[in-house]
Amino acid sequence: MYQKELEPRIKKILHATTLATVTSILVSMENVKLVAPIPGNDWELCSNLTQEGFNQIVDATRLGLTHLLKQARINLPSYIQINENVIANSLVEDAGLPLIRKIENQEIEIKFVGPQPLIKQLNSYLDPQKYHATQIRRMELNPIALVFESPDHLN
Repeated sequence: MYQKELEPRIKKILHATTLATVTSILVSMENVKLVAPIPGNDWELCSNLTQEGFNQIVDATRLGLTHLLKQARINLPSYIQINENVIANSLVEDAGLPLIRKIENQEIEIKFVGPQPLIKQLNSYLDPQKYHATQIRRMELNPIALVFESPDHLN
């Protein structure tokens, strides 16, 4: 089956949006003591969140954003420059800082409650190995279409 190739500008937007979204998730996890900041602009896992659990959340975030941005369109000729980081920051800002809730000390629920989140909700295990889970439990994407029409305008 033919796989649609992402335009290089959309690839850059996807990369920046994924990094900023994961950073937002980490900041919210810090508030509920699932991670702690360490020197060097990094975090260490705390409580009963395992590395595998965190990896599944990051993978799901990347896959969800990839699914949405694969359908995005840039209605501009390739010679017109856009600032991918500004667009990515706008997308992350519209998603808002996620609300994180631990469910019975075994699951984590991540809800983005901003005015226009790309990913609405993720639900996963804190320790997937304990439950033989190979993927997150649930992910809800926002069914939106992204169209970039000018360097400063996003539909």
